[in-house]
Amino acid sequence: MKNSIYIFGIAICMLAGISSCDTDKLHEADDPKYSVTDDNVDLGMIFSNIEVQYTRRSALSAIRIPAGNTKYYATHSTIMPGDRYQYYESYSNDAWDPYTNEGKWAIHLISLLEAKNDPAMSNNIAVLKILKGAIFSWVTDVYGDVPYSEAGLALLEGNWYPKFDTQESIYKSILPMLDEACSALDDNKSMWKSYDVIYKGDVKKWRKFGYSVMLRMAMRMSNVDAATAKTYAEKAIAGGVILANADNFQIACQDGQTSERNPVTIGMINNDPEKYWKLGADFVDALKDQDPRAKIIFGGKLKSTYTGFKTGDMNTFWSNDDAWVYDIDQQQGYPHGQSVQVTSYENIQKNYTKQSRFIFSYNSPVIRLGAYEMYFCMTRAAELGWNTGGKTAAELYDAGVTANMTMYDQFASNPKITDPKITTAEIAAYLAYRPYSPDNLLRELWIGNYLDPFQGWFYLRQWGPDLTPNIAGMTMPRRYAYIASEGTRNPDNYNKALQQMNMPLDVSFQNQQFYRTWWDVRP
Repeated sequence: MKNSIYIFGIAICMLAGISSCDTDKLHEADDPKYSVTDDNVDLGMIFSNIEVQYTRRSALSAIRIPAGNTKYYATHSTIMPGDRYQYYESYSNDAWDPYTNEGKWAIHLISLLEAKNDPAMSNNIAVLKILKGAIFSWVTDVYGDVPYSEAGLALLEGNWYPKFDTQESIYKSILPMLDEACSALDDNKSMWKSYDVIYKGDVKKWRKFGYSVMLRMAMRMSNVDAATAKTYAEKAIAGGVILANADNFQIACQDGQTSERNPVTIGMINNDPEKYWKLGADFVDALKDQDPRAKIIFGGKLKSTYTGFKTGDMNTFWSNDDAWVYDIDQQQGYPHGQSVQVTSYENIQKNYTKQSRFIFSYNSPVIRLGAYEMYFCMTRAAELGWNTGGKTAAELYDAGVTANMTMYDQFASNPKITDPKITTAEIAAYLAYRPYSPDNLLRELWIGNYLDPFQGWFYLRQWGPDLTPNIAGMTMPRRYAYIASEGTRNPDNYNKALQQMNMPLDVSFQNQQFYRTWWDVRP
């Protein structure tokens, strides 16, 4: 195995945060003068960039498609395909980037560190394996069968045309790797603390994250391989998953350079698709049903006294709290599946509810895995009769709802709302109104994942609840279409992947979206 695994130019791309660099075509990597080792490049900084790319990347692309699939948002713009369930090539291709970028970098950095055979690197290797598992489990949940066992081997072994592994085999490779990595983490050894932008070198928190990824994956496969799912779910719960918001896997953002700002907020204010989103009708109606999260999630409707509002005015009006009506009873979500371009942008602002600028500020963190999700996964495990440490489904459900609502404390700062934070009394009243039941658990998984629309979409595909069809009469997509360039760059393996997933070779990209992945078997 080659130790010279990066070329200098690609290292610079990674360190600069450029996501479009393609490592597959760079045969010059074998020239020793271009090699990147710990002698000439700070490997800890590459680790930082793997964290940053993984955590930030899907946040913006989630708004473009999954947030519409899940009906968190709806749009009047024909360039936003999500809530119309349409294929849009560039947005669909975004989800392939973690495979070609941070996923491969994790593979390469693990290879280099293992070749060094330095015991002091053991925690770094374990954390990188956890990140690798998180990255590739996400990519396969989006697409289904993807390269995994041969991913990243172009520069390591000269394999430029990786096969597409089945989702089942990917899951059953990642789960034991996570088990090994979590067990290998040593609280008495150090790691790249100064480069760790998530947990600042806290090994205990990394272990919790590793077991949390394991629990998420175990529950996701529970409909198709209950025995294996039970084994790993119980192992993860016993090992210790994230059960407190202080341990959530999230990255801080700040109002500085573009790369430091919350990526969703950048889109909401400036970008030409995201600023056209409004909160969706189904989601708004659900939150108006005595849900205290409404006062934090709702961003208001423009007051009727404001006139002459144009698309370019969002920067000004976004942060003008006096311009918006926040009364919950007056909020209205936009209908799903509109296919007509609206010409009166002002009327859209006055009639429909926007996102909260306090959730989507430049300083807002990006959350990729929270305690609420773990509680809800454990609730489902309890429903199946699995060992959850003596906790009942009802207890775990209550804890999950509480964790989700208190997670919003960090966003509850609207000066126009009395008591913007959700109080203990409000949580108790909500749990009394909507106590534990299997149906309410599914509802909470849907509402609770508002800040992570990809996970919301995954859980809808896996367990539900069933959302109403949009006004175009179409049903929710079950996966992303493959990136078109794979069909020309790696055609043999690409065509085998289509066949593995029961798709005809001439399937359109639009129709690829409606074929199911391995774990997606719910009617």
